[in-house]
Amino acid sequence: ALFNRDTDLLSRSLRDVIIEPQRARLIPYFYEVQQAALGAGALGCSISGAGPSIFALCDRLTTARACGDAMAAVFERAGIAREVFVSLINTTGATCVRQTVGS
Repeated sequence: ALFNRDTDLLSRSLRDVIIEPQRARLIPYFYEVQQAALGAGALGCSISGAGPSIFALCDRLTTARACGDAMAAVFERAGIAREVFVSLINTTGATCVRQTVGS
């Protein structure tokens, strides 16, 4: 989806109907946060790994910032501490840095 810039496919691939409902029970206000992200323009929003991190993917940096603000606002209203990180997608991929130990 990323390679072909197929945002519809990307959005569909982020819908998890099997594991997300199980893990969502462990994250207070998860569905409210997810709806806030989607309402702010995210392509998708889900739980990162086993949690408790939540991520949203967006097609523009400005949208990503708006989603982060909307997601944080849900937790703020609930009195829950949160941190928001906005970053670009890595277009380089993994790299290896050769390091010599000892001399």
